[in-house]
Amino acid sequence: MPPITGICPFILFFVLYFSLPPLLYAGTSPNIPLANWVYEYLESLDARGFIKSGILSTRPFSRLEGARLTGEALNIWNSLPPGRQEGMRSVSLMVKRLEREFQGDQITDGYFKPLDTAYLKYLYNNNIPDHLNTNHNGDILDEGHNVRIGLSSGLKLWDTMSFYITPEFRGGEGHSEWDLIQAYGILSLYNVEAEIGREPMWWGPGLHGALLLTNNATPFDMIRLTSQSPFLLPWFLSRLGPLKPTLFVTELEKERDFPHAKLLGIRLDFRLRPSFRFALSRTIMFGGEGREKLSVWDWIKVLLANDKSEHPTAGSGIDNNNIMSVDFSWIVTGLNRSLPVNGAKLYGEIGAEDSSGNGWPKEKAFLGGILVEDPFLLRGTNLRLEWATTTKNTKHHAWYSHGVYTSGYTYKGNIIGHHMGADADDFFARVEHLTGGGIRIGVETDVERKGVHATSTSNRTWLALDLSYPLSEALNLMLGYGLENGDSSSSTIWTRMGWEL
Repeated sequence: MPPITGICPFILFFVLYFSLPPLLYAGTSPNIPLANWVYEYLESLDARGFIKSGILSTRPFSRLEGARLTGEALNIWNSLPPGRQEGMRSVSLMVKRLEREFQGDQITDGYFKPLDTAYLKYLYNNNIPDHLNTNHNGDILDEGHNVRIGLSSGLKLWDTMSFYITPEFRGGEGHSEWDLIQAYGILSLYNVEAEIGREPMWWGPGLHGALLLTNNATPFDMIRLTSQSPFLLPWFLSRLGPLKPTLFVTELEKERDFPHAKLLGIRLDFRLRPSFRFALSRTIMFGGEGREKLSVWDWIKVLLANDKSEHPTAGSGIDNNNIMSVDFSWIVTGLNRSLPVNGAKLYGEIGAEDSSGNGWPKEKAFLGGILVEDPFLLRGTNLRLEWATTTKNTKHHAWYSHGVYTSGYTYKGNIIGHHMGADADDFFARVEHLTGGGIRIGVETDVERKGVHATSTSNRTWLALDLSYPLSEALNLMLGYGLENGDSSSSTIWTRMGWEL
């Protein structure tokens, strides 16, 4: 792929050279789907101190990695005295369910699961919703009745190749269609995974949004390189802790200002300490019909954020849309100390859009949040608060827009990063409680403002209640009701049944 000659060989060498020597595990498996409950359970265990080496903010990751992290949590759980375990029944429920989920994932002979999982969702909206049309893989719910039916199939060949596919039927009033949410193949060589196909991705510690990469837009058809498990760099660089690198490249849609523009993403996610993690991320939009191909020297300027690459002279051909961010999370656990909580995670992300004309990034965006496990020792309860903004110290519409790539940082009409868009802020809060019987009850609210500096500001609020009930080990039922007030108010009732076969 000539346009990315200047960067792909370096990243490929970096991943192969530094992740092969540890030989962490020579195996393969499909990835855990982005919306799967496993991520929620692992994050809860991570915040409580039961996971020390995992990197959960670069998603998706493989089922083998999920099994490894479950084993790590199980070992710490089993080391606790019975009296301490008795006071953390929600942890016991989560560990046991995760253990059941990953039984058999170490099989090396291969398998074929023609029906791995299945789900049925029904939603009724009395108006076109806004909140439920965000972070939804580009899916748009209509007014009235909406039905979604998904089926997943998995295939594993020997211990080096795995394949996964999830077609989804989307039905609404007056129209219906089939779409592919996931369809990919993975080649695993030791600790290196090379993926080709379509799959949603998420970069960052946030639950409700992230600045660079979320599942708000339709999933990309891409090539992706990553490591199955985090690994240590050699020599003094090992002090940076376990690393999970990721590289992807995709071609965007035809119906935009420069058809088939390319998007390159690079992420280096480190766990410096068991309690502290940070990541550096970069996405670069370039090329497309009507644009010149970038030379190796052009790529060096782009990667160094050379001012001429952001503010080129006419006809230079080096125009690109370049966004970067730094995100982190810091964990305080109650495992070895007396605290009014059993775990807390503080996290944040700072993003930069363009250079200022003197080589330094100028247009900033911010995200911050906190997840608290068992606040005030309310067993089985967690609380999350998350805030994000693209309005501070920036031009009003700088984020996700560009002077050359006027279609913006979008794919098929949806923002690739945080759904709120430019000149907006968003506050999200959620409380969940897990009962001793495995029933999960959640209450959430979201307040969003768009066009904060505009003549007319758009405000939207969301309030919802949901309940998840395990009918059996393989069957789960979810019910929910939400109210939305904004430019057009709406109410939504939904139900979801999911099978893990």
